[in-house]
Amino acid sequence: MRRVVTVLVVIALIVSLVYWVNSSRKASADYFPLTPGLRLEYNITLGAAEPLNFGVTEWALGGDRVAAYETRGRFLPAMNKDAGREYSLVLQIVGPATEEGPYRWPGVKVKVIKDELGIFEGVQELFWIRSKNDDFILLEVRTYSPDSIGAPTGAWGMPESTGGASSRIIFFGGAAGVIRGLGSGKDPDDAIECLGFDGDNLHFVRNVQAHKSDHPELDGKSDILSQAFEEHTWFARGKGMVRLEQHINGVTSMTWQLVGSDVSPDSDSGMVTQ
Repeated sequence: MRRVVTVLVVIALIVSLVYWVNSSRKASADYFPLTPGLRLEYNITLGAAEPLNFGVTEWALGGDRVAAYETRGRFLPAMNKDAGREYSLVLQIVGPATEEGPYRWPGVKVKVIKDELGIFEGVQELFWIRSKNDDFILLEVRTYSPDSIGAPTGAWGMPESTGGASSRIIFFGGAAGVIRGLGSGKDPDDAIECLGFDGDNLHFVRNVQAHKSDHPELDGKSDILSQAFEEHTWFARGKGMVRLEQHINGVTSMTWQLVGSDVSPDSDSGMVTQ
C-alpha cells in the first residue's frame, strides 16, 4: 500500500512539473509574440552619448572550421549628431522559419522595412528563434553574405567563407536575478539579466563588457568603441518589446519606443509553435 501511495505521489509531482513548465513557457511567450504578420514600429531618439553596437560573428570556412570575429561599431547616421534627433525602425515578422544560419530551431523570419539609424546595416537575413528545451529562450540571429564588410578573405581578396551569422539572447523565461549569455566562460562579454517585473512589463538588462586588451588599465578607455554599455529592455504582454534604453557610463545614448503595432492580413499565416 505504501508503495502504491509513493508511486501516486511521484506521478502527481511529475504532472505538476509538466503543467508548471508548460504554463511558464506559455506565460513567457505572451511577452514575445511570434505572430506572422506582426509589424512593429519604433521611434529611436539619440541621447547625450553616442550609441554603440556589439556582436560576435561566426564565419563558416568549410568543414568544421569556423572563424569568430568580435565587432564593435558606431552608427554612421548618429555620429556627431545632437541629442534628441529621431529615427524610425520598422520590423515585420514574415512567417515561420526552420533554418536560421547555423540553427535549426523553431522561429520566424523578420523583414526590416525601414531602418534609418542602421541598426541592421549589412544584415542579409534576420530571425527570432526559440530554444527547443524547456526554457523559453529567444535568440536574435543575423546572417551575413560571404562578401560582407569584415568577412574573412583568402588569396587576392576573394571570399574565404560561405557566410556568417551572429546570435545573442534577447529574452528568456526566468526569475529575477537570472543571467544568461552565449559563449564560453563564467563571465561572457555579452550577457542578459532578468530584473523581474517593472509594473506590468518584464524588465531585462543586457551588459556588454569593455574591450579587453593587453593593457588592462586601458580597457574601455582607449577609444569610444572599446567602452562597455548596457541596454535595458521592457516587454509588455501581447506586444513584445515596448522600450529600449542604451546607457554608456551612466549616460543615455539612445532610446527606442514602440509607437505602432499591428498584424498584416497579407502575411504567411503559418503559426510558430510556442
